[in-house]
Amino acid sequence: RRSQNLSLPDTVLLDIQMPGMSGFEVCEEMRQRFEANHCKMPIVMISAKVPQDQTALKGFRTGMTDFVPKPFNTEVLRKKM
Repeated sequence: RRSQNLSLPDTVLLDIQMPGMSGFEVCEEMRQRFEANHCKMPIVMISAKVPQDQTALKGFRTGMTDFVPKPFNTEVLRKKM
């Protein structure tokens, strides 16, 4: 996808637990930057964090599109991507 000279991925797969910035922070930043240019990009977050329901709800509040808990079934992940 191209928007205002930006080359964007079709879908983003983002782990919640990362060094430096959490996946929640990265998701919020991506939404602020790219949606200002009217680009709605699917963001699928993965995590082993528990409780999974609370982790997923926080992800939805930060702008993720879908959530896949770890360990995950690769076939399910492929379908979501």
